[in-house]
Formats: sequence, C-alpha cells, structure tokens
Amino acid sequence: MKRMMRERALRALRRMDERTYIERSEAIIENVVASSLLRGVDSVGLTIGRFPEVETKRWIERLWQEGMTVAVPKCETSDRSMDFRVIESWDDVEVVYLDLEEPIVERTVSIAKEAIDVLIVPGVVYDEQGYRIGFGGGYYDRYLTDFSNETISLAFEEQIVDEVPKERHDVPVDWIVSDVRVRKVNRR
Repeated sequence: MKRMMRERALRALRRMDERTYIERSEAIIENVVASSLLRGVDSVGLTIGRFPEVETKRWIERLWQEGMTVAVPKCETSDRSMDFRVIESWDDVEVVYLDLEEPIVERTVSIAKEAIDVLIVPGVVYDEQGYRIGFGGGYYDRYLTDFSNETISLAFEEQIVDEVPKERHDVPVDWIVSDVRVRKVNRR
C-alpha cells in the first residue's frame, strides 16, 4: 500500500514542468515565511531538496542572509542514521549517492539534535494527521524518535491525502505547509 501511494504521488509530481515546479516551490516557501513558524528560530535542519521534492536551495540562501544556522543531514547508509551538520555556503556540500547533496564532513561541524529549532521533514505522501510516507529508507523515522522541537513538512497539495498507512515507529510532523495552505496537523 505504501509503495503504491508513493509511486502514485511521484508520478503526479513528475508531470510538473520546471517552471511550475519552481513557482510552486517558491509559493510553499513564501507560505512558511509569511506564517509565524520561524519566529524566534535560530537554526533550521533540512535536506537540500531537488525535483520532485520541494526546491529548497533558494530558501537556504535566504536563511543564510537572515543569519540563521542551516544544518543538512549527512546520511550513514550502514545504520541509516543521520548527522546534521552546519553548512555556511555551497562549498560545504558535495554530491553523493543518488545525486543527493550532503555536507562535507571535513568542512562542517555537527549540530546537536536539541540545537535544531525547526526540522523540515521530507516525504512523498502526507496525511491530515501529519503522518508521512518517505522515500523508504527510514532515516527520518529513526531521527524523529527523540526529536522534541518543531517539525514541518513542505508539500505540494497533491501530495496530501486523508490517511496513510501507519506503523508503530512512525512519528507525525507538527505542521504541513503546501503551496495552498499552512496547517497544524499534530496536536502534541
């Protein structure tokens, strides 16, 4: 069921042309900025999004200009763990497996989980309660088990469904921000 929902959402996203993708990604970021979700926030943890995920590079540059600490994950494939590391420029990242951009360990410092004020959690399908279907690696499920600060997912509206299958280890996000609306989904 999860695989089928993931594939359906990815097919829908891949139908977007580049211009629409950029415009809608920018609308999502503008909805975050216009909300109060980042008020008082000093640090943001997020992945460097690429198609068909919400594009985040321009937002990362904006966060740097605003003086925020930006941390991106270095994924350890052997145990599917993540180490968020502070990046201060694009010189601090490299392209790794699956064309993902990750921090260069020798150029960056690790940031403690509790020091990340807001974590942007990627996914493919989201439901109205904040549960998500990711890309299938389980990296964020592991990371979120003891993450206590605010979590936000960025999504194109067609990625949001009424309900996704849940497993006992799944942790819902607090907010979903789409190109149409901002909504609190987890009442923790």
